[in-house]
Amino acid sequence: MEATLERTKGGFGGLNGFQLKLFALITMTMDHLAAYLPAGANIPDWFHLIGRFAAPLFVFFCAEGFYYTHSRKMYVGRLYIGAVLMAFGNNLINRLFMQDSGVIVTNAMFSTMFLITLTLWSIESLRAGVREKARGKMVGGLLGLLYLIVGAAANLALFFALNARLGPDGMMPQDTATLLLQQVTRAFSLLVPNLLMAEGGFLFVFIGVAFYYLRRWRWTCVAVMGAYTLICLAAVPEFWLTHLFVFLSVIPMCLYNGTPGTKRHKYLFYWYYPLHVYAIYIAGWALITYLGVAA
Repeated sequence: MEATLERTKGGFGGLNGFQLKLFALITMTMDHLAAYLPAGANIPDWFHLIGRFAAPLFVFFCAEGFYYTHSRKMYVGRLYIGAVLMAFGNNLINRLFMQDSGVIVTNAMFSTMFLITLTLWSIESLRAGVREKARGKMVGGLLGLLYLIVGAAANLALFFALNARLGPDGMMPQDTATLLLQQVTRAFSLLVPNLLMAEGGFLFVFIGVAFYYLRRWRWTCVAVMGAYTLICLAAVPEFWLTHLFVFLSVIPMCLYNGTPGTKRHKYLFYWYYPLHVYAIYIAGWALITYLGVAA
């Protein structure tokens, strides 16, 4: 009970975790309907705007889940498995059902959530190791933080290595070394979620970490999202309305009452997230391919 009361400090109460996760699922689905159904389906553009609520809310509840989980290692592991399976799923779906519009599935929120929880687990393990003088925990924490640095550096190195092999005509040569490098890069992208591949960018990882350590004061979530919105506005001011709707995700965050709800359905998101993305994308492909709907 004390933990729950601590979590609600600064919040207005009213909605439990399950209700807010359902809200996030609905807004996410609206966004993907607009993203993956063809233009001829006439999905309104404002579906995209409503969909901006989803990602910050899932990041928020990722940090919340890390706080309450009975096994942090298993939580991190589940998200890693989800990230890898969805990377393979995206690759397969894009190969089998390529839309004429050129739109492809790139969803990788599991990767973002994995990186958030890995960062938190590494920091907490390191802190516990120092406090308890436990060498194993300190080593585990340092290895986790090293993964974050090395993973991003390796991704960047592979990117530059591939680009360095481009010919004057912009085409990639088909020699053995280049083909091997392409295979290594493809395997890396599937198996090694890293800060440069996180959906929402590396800033979303930092936001998730901030949500966890500032969880006692809900107003700080507003400040964090406000800072993120200002960065986005400075970088891409023409999308100010999109940035505004991302910031408005603080409203449901502040309405969270700190309780999970009586109907938690723990694995709903794990299954719903990839399945609804693929179902909508394949439906869009079918509309274009068989019904001639404009791409």
